[in-house]
Formats: sequence, C-alpha cells, structure tokens
Amino acid sequence: MLNSFKSMVSRLYQAWREYLWDSLSKRDQKTFQSFIDEEASKVTLTASLKLLSEFLATKSGQNVIVLIDEYEAPNNRACEFDFVKQVCLSIPFPITFEVDDIDPG
Repeated sequence: MLNSFKSMVSRLYQAWREYLWDSLSKRDQKTFQSFIDEEASKVTLTASLKLLSEFLATKSGQNVIVLIDEYEAPNNRACEFDFVKQVCLSIPFPITFEVDDIDPG
C-alpha cells in the first residue's frame, strides 16, 4: 500500500514540476525531487499533499484548494438522487455552495 501511495505522489509531483521548480529553494527542490524519485521518508511522505499545497500557494500568491475525487463521490450521489439538502445538513463543516442552487438533473 505504501508503494502505491508513493507512486501516486510521484505522479502528482511530476505533473507540477515544470510549473514549480524554479520557484523552489534548493532545499525544497531536494524534497520535491525525493517525492518524484519515490525516495521520501515515510514521515516526509505523510506531509506530501500539505507541502505541495504550500509550494503552489507560494508560487501563485493565492490560497490553494485541494479536491480529492473519492471524497466528492458522496456529494455527487446526493445530487444525483436528489437528497443533497439532507447530506448538507449532516456535514460538520461549512458547505461552499448554496444547496438551493443545485440542479440534480
């Protein structure tokens, strides 16, 4: 499982390398490359998404929002089967859209 995660992180970092590389310090480049080469330590690997978000925010000068497909699936199903209001009422964090504006079909 760890190798699968390393591989996924490696592909993610490869996708952003061209955009970010020149904006990174030498130290950050070394860390960045360790993700691509799948050589990052387990501890560093656990921070991979946070680090990538920070690198992107620094480069772009804007906040970064991370969307993870698997976490969106329940919301998509709620829209598909027209029970999005019930789902939104049960989520313990703020929703960033108006549920009345959603057209499930």
